[in-house]
Amino acid sequence: MTAYREENKKTKPKISPRRISGTVPEGFKPCQQITRDLDAKMGLQIKVHGPRGEKKIIDLCEKEEQLEKMSVLLLKKIIVQQLSINGDLRLVFHGETMEESSMLSTYSIKHMSTIYMILVLPGGH
Repeated sequence: MTAYREENKKTKPKISPRRISGTVPEGFKPCQQITRDLDAKMGLQIKVHGPRGEKKIIDLCEKEEQLEKMSVLLLKKIIVQQLSINGDLRLVFHGETMEESSMLSTYSIKHMSTIYMILVLPGGH
């Protein structure tokens, strides 16, 4: 067995480490730039955390101006539609319950903000 190893050592080609040099190819973008470009193409999104720990990304709108003019009630309708939820729900952002009549700009909601969803159950006091 030792003779076999010795024979293999003799026949293996030696590989020298390759040096990386040159310039960055034209059109190359760092990962952060690619992510920003993808986000811009997808529009504005938010993260919604559900009552059972589920996490979903919701597509809201294309431009920031649209986001500023969006009400919490409209946001609820979008969430219900995209997540197929039945029943009443409350939205919480930074520990504050969001009022349906308020605009998202009131709460400083931005792209990829995290909003918590609470399902309101009937009954009880």
